[in-house]
Amino acid sequence: MFNPATSGCGTDGPHLTDHYCIGDDRANALFTPNHTPVITNAIERIDLALDNPRGHPDLITRVRRDRQNLARLRRELTTAEDDD
Repeated sequence: MFNPATSGCGTDGPHLTDHYCIGDDRANALFTPNHTPVITNAIERIDLALDNPRGHPDLITRVRRDRQNLARLRRELTTAEDDD
């Protein structure tokens, strides 16, 4: 999901952890149906965090937006996989 050689943010772009780019916000991000389990796991982790939201309201808003984006991406990948 992260390739520094082709990443729009470059090799020193914004990373949450080593080799984990915030890729779904990047214009050149590439996701395939193979990424669906990872995306599902991320949605589940967000849901757990939102069950007991703590932190700055702007952060919670960002996390909710990230969840919406990931859910949309998962729907698109599932639809693309079904079309094959």
